Amino acid sequence: MRRMLRMNLFLGISVLFILTIAGLVFSSDELPLIKGVLSLKESIRIALKNSTLIQERKEAILQAMAETEANYADFWPKVSTGYSYSGLSEEPFMNFGGQKIPTSTRDNYRWDVTLTQPVFTGFALKNKYELSKVGFGMAKYYEDQARKDFILEVKKGYYQILKAQKSHEVALEAVRHLEAHLKDAEALYKNELIPKNDLLKSKVALAHARQDLVKAENQVNLAISHFNTLLRIGINYPTKVEDILVVKPIPIGMEEAIEIALKNRSEVKALEAAVKGKEMGISLAKSAYYPEVALVGKYERMGDTPEVNGNNLTNKEMGSIILQARWTFFEWGKTKSEVRKAESRKREMEQVLTRVREGIMLEVKQALLNLMESEKNIETARESINQAEENYRITNLQYQHQVTTSTEVLEARTLLTQSKNYYYHALYGYHEARAHLDRAMGLETEG
Repeated sequence: MRRMLRMNLFLGISVLFILTIAGLVFSSDELPLIKGVLSLKESIRIALKNSTLIQERKEAILQAMAETEANYADFWPKVSTGYSYSGLSEEPFMNFGGQKIPTSTRDNYRWDVTLTQPVFTGFALKNKYELSKVGFGMAKYYEDQARKDFILEVKKGYYQILKAQKSHEVALEAVRHLEAHLKDAEALYKNELIPKNDLLKSKVALAHARQDLVKAENQVNLAISHFNTLLRIGINYPTKVEDILVVKPIPIGMEEAIEIALKNRSEVKALEAAVKGKEMGISLAKSAYYPEVALVGKYERMGDTPEVNGNNLTNKEMGSIILQARWTFFEWGKTKSEVRKAESRKREMEQVLTRVREGIMLEVKQALLNLMESEKNIETARESINQAEENYRITNLQYQHQVTTSTEVLEARTLLTQSKNYYYHALYGYHEARAHLDRAMGLETEG
């Protein structure tokens, strides 16, 4: 019986473990969304939905919003209450004409309600509130920046899959061609038309091609696994993506691209807001030069019992209104130093903004030049494929008629493999370069 119970327990734990792992690898919410072939648009949608980084930035926005609301609440009255007890060793009294006249009781209970309304704080409350609004805006800019950076990563992962798959197709084609060439070589060798080393060259070339094919298969698997981690749909999920073969012409010039980038980039907007925040920080530091004024309303009850019902010596309850002011007018130059520090921080942030703008201009120029280069390489590589295919066809035919050597055939096949790989690298390199240009200009596009 015990053995049976242990066996059932073991099976139950095993099933639970398997289900848990399955839940981690494949999200039940996402499985219906990734059936079939994924488009780039759908990939981006799933990735953004599942991204922990984007959720992190959204939480930062909520925190900044809450801080803004908290600072706004400081403008309004605050209400507090307190309850206290003090016990004296003996009853207080005053000596009047030789008589001891009680002035209070030994047990004293006090309960009060206080309302405090800030009247003037040297603009400190206003500046704190405005600073929190700036922080809220910056949090949204950082979320936008993270979103666009993440979209770029998804695009690059998507194109990496396509590039790896094309390289695999080229490697597979090379293996098939070399297998056919080896059959030709074996037939010629059998008929004593070629030397043995010619046959060996064909065998070595085929072995190398098969090794390249294995590497290409691994590259496809790695590219898919990396893409799956971006989408968080399970590292081993057999994701399939839609091919993109259309090359759209470059729609923009250098000056216009730079202008759009400086207008749209979240980094610029965030730093502009930061400069504004540092300016408010100067005003906040200067608020220490002014006095603070507050209006205080207070209601209190006193007594010699815990119920605070009064006593025979003092008032049972009392209300008061107080206008209080506090001014720290000398701190050995501390306020002046704080103001200088705030001014220096503003100048520092202005320098950072200038440097980032210049960096963005360079980034846009580099991205656009890379895109132009890729566009030119596509056409060159396409022509190269046609020439390499014709060269291989003619060379292979010549070999079959014993007009050329096996070395020439193998070199022709190598040129064809290189030409096709160059073409696909140029094609998907163009799409990736375009994705970089969109990101450099601060645009959020789906392709």
